[in-house]
Amino acid sequence: MAARSADPRIEVMYRNDCRAAYGILAVLWLVFGFVYAVTAGNSDSGVAFALLIGGSLVLLFNTASILAMTSHYAGDKQQIYGLDLRYQDANKRRLA
Repeated sequence: MAARSADPRIEVMYRNDCRAAYGILAVLWLVFGFVYAVTAGNSDSGVAFALLIGGSLVLLFNTASILAMTSHYAGDKQQIYGLDLRYQDANKRRLA
């Protein structure tokens, strides 16, 4: 686990990004489940099997990529979000 950041805004941005990523991943799983449930009963067993294999691979790789992304963000959040915040603060000073 990475050390906590000095700027609390970094933690907030990181948590929001994780929530969004996991939320989108959950929606992907729900959509696949719905499509499979609707399609599997109304199609040939070969089509249902192909959908199951293809969809499972998509879910596997997308889940792995989201987990890897959030893990990478946790380790480098100071660099990733610190740059965003630096430019946000500079823009606020410029506009004030």
